[in-house]
Amino acid sequence: MKVCTNERIHSLDESMHLHVGYDEQGCDYEGVFFKSLETGKWLLFFDQKKVTG
Repeated sequence: MKVCTNERIHSLDESMHLHVGYDEQGCDYEGVFFKSLETGKWLLFFDQKKVTG
């Protein structure tokens, strides 16, 4: 998978991902970390349509 962040396209390892979430005081945030194939860093992505506050 390729994703553009800050005008840079990252190749992501789809076999390495982690779902994370936070739900407290009416705030519910969910995201997914994917590992960059170029840098080895983990990048966090949010589905902005699901973010409430």
